[in-house]
Amino acid sequence: NSYYDIMHHNKKPFYLRGGEDDSSVMDAYLLHCLNHIHRSRDLMAKNSRKLARNENYLEKHSNVDDAYAERGFTHPKILILLPLAGIARRLVLRLIQLTPFKHRANVYNLERFFKEFGDEEIETKSDNGEVEIPKLKKSAKPPDFEALFGQGNDNDHFMIDIKFTNRDIKLYNDLYTSDLIVASPLGLITKIGEAEAAKDKDVDYLSSIEVLVIDHADIMLMQNWSHVNTVVEHLNRIPTKQHGMDIMRIRPWYLDGHAQFYRQSIILSSHIHPELNALFNRKCLNYQGK
Repeated sequence: NSYYDIMHHNKKPFYLRGGEDDSSVMDAYLLHCLNHIHRSRDLMAKNSRKLARNENYLEKHSNVDDAYAERGFTHPKILILLPLAGIARRLVLRLIQLTPFKHRANVYNLERFFKEFGDEEIETKSDNGEVEIPKLKKSAKPPDFEALFGQGNDNDHFMIDIKFTNRDIKLYNDLYTSDLIVASPLGLITKIGEAEAAKDKDVDYLSSIEVLVIDHADIMLMQNWSHVNTVVEHLNRIPTKQHGMDIMRIRPWYLDGHAQFYRQSIILSSHIHPELNALFNRKCLNYQGK
């Protein structure tokens, strides 16, 4: 909650000790992300009500007071990078579970989510209507293999955006109005490549990321780590379009191009590595410290 940049490189892998250590770390950063999203939404709603009550405020003032400047260029505030879709499936289901019940009266597009991220036949609702995380089936494979590849999907090319409203959770919402993005480095690299090849496409939804979580970085090291570096380099850039955002309510450090210094980066791994050190020392520049 201090919003320091964090690198935790001694996290016990989820295939050891029954997964309790890894699950508790995941719960911690998911609760932090939920807290950040809902506090931001409450602040924006409060300021909108204040401005609505004073209709002549903008006419009398050439600039909105800094107290009302609480937004970024686009809506997505949190990016969580994960190596495999099976892990992403587990994370999204846990995120739904941790969301206060009054904010998840309905979860939209859950069927599509299971179609893309896991087995459609798995029962996902308990008797009381709660979303459950399916348990892994027993297998002759080693526990580390089952933990990584036995969760229903070992795809490393995926991306899903999530929006929270007062009552509902919307999966596969419009990217520019979502709150949180869960993706693999390869999934985002594909989007970045498409934006570079076509003028009508862009990745401006990465311009206002305030919390970056890179979980299971040790697994990403066995994929293509350059993808992670490229994604981080594309964060917090000045967007190419306005995307309907009220420029009078954008935080000053976004307009000044200093957003990277106000982004919290959290890197989680089971071991240390020179590539992790390089990313943490060169690309994680939070003014709060490390």
